[in-house]
Amino acid sequence: MSYNIRHGAGLDERLDFDRIAEVINREHPDVVALQEVDSVTQRIGGCDLLGELGKLTGMQQVYAPAISFDGGKYGIGLLCRKKPLAIRRVPLPGREEPRMLLIAEFEDYVFCCTHLSLTEEDQLASVEKIGKLLENEKKPVFLAGDLNAEPDSPTMKALQKKFVILTGGKEMTIPADNPQSCIDYILGYMANGSRYQVTTNYVVNEPVASDHRPVFVNVSVAGTHPEQDLSWDELQKEYQFPEWYTEARFGIWATIGPQSVPRLGGGWYARHMFMQDVGSQTFGRNAYAYHLKVFGPQSQKGYTEVIHQWKAERLNTDSLVAYFKSLGARYLVVHANHHDHFDNFASTYHPWNSVNMGPHKDIVGLFEQSARKYGLPFGVSSHDDRFLNWWLPAFGADTSGPYKGIPYEGRMTKADGNGKWWEGYDPAQLYGLPPEQRTQEYERKIKENYLLRQQELVTKYKVDLLWVDGYGFPYGNYGKEVFRTLFNNSLKQYGKINAVGIAKVDNESMLVRDIEAGVADSILPYPWDGIFTFTHWFYKEDDPLMHNARTVIELLSDIVSKNGNMLLNVELKADGTIAPEHKKILDEVGQWVRINSKAIYGSRPWTVYGDNLNSCLRNVERHIVNADAGQVLEEAQKENFNARTVNSTPYGSDEVRFTVCGSKLYVIVLNPESGTIRVPVLGFGSSEHPGKISSVRMLGSQQNISFSQSEDNLSMDIPDERPTSYAVVFEVDGAIN
Repeated sequence: MSYNIRHGAGLDERLDFDRIAEVINREHPDVVALQEVDSVTQRIGGCDLLGELGKLTGMQQVYAPAISFDGGKYGIGLLCRKKPLAIRRVPLPGREEPRMLLIAEFEDYVFCCTHLSLTEEDQLASVEKIGKLLENEKKPVFLAGDLNAEPDSPTMKALQKKFVILTGGKEMTIPADNPQSCIDYILGYMANGSRYQVTTNYVVNEPVASDHRPVFVNVSVAGTHPEQDLSWDELQKEYQFPEWYTEARFGIWATIGPQSVPRLGGGWYARHMFMQDVGSQTFGRNAYAYHLKVFGPQSQKGYTEVIHQWKAERLNTDSLVAYFKSLGARYLVVHANHHDHFDNFASTYHPWNSVNMGPHKDIVGLFEQSARKYGLPFGVSSHDDRFLNWWLPAFGADTSGPYKGIPYEGRMTKADGNGKWWEGYDPAQLYGLPPEQRTQEYERKIKENYLLRQQELVTKYKVDLLWVDGYGFPYGNYGKEVFRTLFNNSLKQYGKINAVGIAKVDNESMLVRDIEAGVADSILPYPWDGIFTFTHWFYKEDDPLMHNARTVIELLSDIVSKNGNMLLNVELKADGTIAPEHKKILDEVGQWVRINSKAIYGSRPWTVYGDNLNSCLRNVERHIVNADAGQVLEEAQKENFNARTVNSTPYGSDEVRFTVCGSKLYVIVLNPESGTIRVPVLGFGSSEHPGKISSVRMLGSQQNISFSQSEDNLSMDIPDERPTSYAVVFEVDGAIN
């Protein structure tokens, strides 16, 4: 950001440092170039203006006085999130008053602030001097400030020989109440080969706090050096899905958050607790009544009370991750934020997070440390981009009963928190502004904040995998930029792109396609994943289990046979532990995976995914898990929400799935019964042309397996004694030519 702050005096002539800080805090920039900054002058009461702004914004301060004035100093300054590595203060020409250039070097870039002279001759001399100062600079360089020059002036034309204007260069910035001139800019130095990709830029709509409006840009920097950021197209040329993911086939996803606290109310509790009538979203049918009974009226005790009661007091991430690894999981994904707009990590850009409140723990950070300790690739899931619409019920009121018409918590203000646990926090930062107050500019800021939060998430925790909810990129190009950050960060960390992005996005060669609660209906030529949970995505006791060990194993077998990975959600309880009924299922799944790992890890599909198909003659059974049924019907692809469950018709005893590892073919009998089965596709006359089978062995057993191969089929015996009561796997030699 660049902001001429007029020594803190607004157009109403009121000296108000809080107002300036509020403008800055709303945009949450990494660096702010400030002009017309007083230090201990009489007109600001002898205080340190930059120091005061630093306290109010929580940012580092660097000052460069240009002249002595009114008993103190007057000049320019910087506010920055990170402490600069080095500082230079360089005088620039100015006949009406001396001018300054403040140069701050950071790890990845250089940031310059200035306030140029009023005269064109001095401006051009300054441009020449700045150019010479930067001639040997290798890092990307930003130049920001009040340049006192219109876009078509000789000064700006001279600057554009070596700089590119990042802030548009046409938007008016002064006077703030009715802008008529553009003289405030942020530019990028391109003479050293640096490239700048602007996500968004704008003039901040602030008509009173100063006589200038600030300019803001969200920009990614790239250069000629391999350690610097690549564009999406450049990344695509280098990208290959990493082996750790394509070989893994099975991962665990751990979900916990404030919505884990209520025992009833479905996986969208935070939304449905404000809905007396949930309509078609019947999975949330218990939320309103439960909240009223346990927490109190929604107009008095809203979601903030749920957040406050979440403690995660028994969370032991080392123990959990060690257990997940023992089950056979080859990577870990952790819930980072949900539609409730609450961050499970130490978010710099969002105060409603698990470090500031609730458990006062960096949930993502703790899991990340444990994942590294136990050697599992670490991923996060993000579900935040729909929160504005998802939270709309929080702005309503009861339509009947004793609290009829009293507004819910979504309409509370920061002042309403006085005397409450959330004093000092603004509910509008959790729920969003009331719908009638939302503007295009406000929604743009929401997207900007989303980008900053997610970029911090994937870089701070060195994320290996990012899974995002919804259809398409979250917020369009903003979501795409998050994935670009993920891949570039991985490239810097490993020297190659070792990260995985997962989304419901088609025709993006770098992303794994997500199929929610479902399975592809054919072998897909690219990596994909199927995600599943036992009942609700957050732990709840509303409904009977939708999955057990049998269905999880059947789904895993089906997915792997079609070139996919299974991501199985573990719904952690609010205290951070696994519910006993879920642990029993997980133990059985883990036992099966350990016995049959040869058919899972590093496997590839065969020429067909299975045989004796459609044995149960079932219709597609869509079990909608925490999703709007209308949206699913309208937007979801046919595979989404088609998973078989405990209520599905059992597979026939001869239906099989195939995987391949090296020269071995693995035949997975999904619902085995003692006796003989015949697999036509493995007959000599099959169109798949299998080779002559020399041996058949049941994984997890030393028993001899009788078999015979004919023109029509492979016939083999299923013994009475099997390693588990679930799907059985046979290792076949000779079939792979």
